Amino acid sequence: MGVYLNSKANGQSTRIACTFPAGNTKGTVPASVVGKIPQGEASVVISAVEENTLDVAGWAVTLTLESDGMNKNGYAAGYAMFQ
Repeated sequence: MGVYLNSKANGQSTRIACTFPAGNTKGTVPASVVGKIPQGEASVVISAVEENTLDVAGWAVTLTLESDGMNKNGYAAGYAMFQ
């Protein structure tokens, strides 16, 4: 499971990603990480994430599949105001 915080406050783009084991029913984004989002509006997205790293001719290639979470009202996403 992945939780993504995206901000474009102050003309600066910031994206923070936290991942948690799929079997967990909850997770906590550390305050020290949330504190890196600048003041202003940010989007919050919850996604299912599967990641696999392959060795291809000596190169570590990481493949990531993400599927945005859904709830009964639509996507598991919203906006938050950081102060």
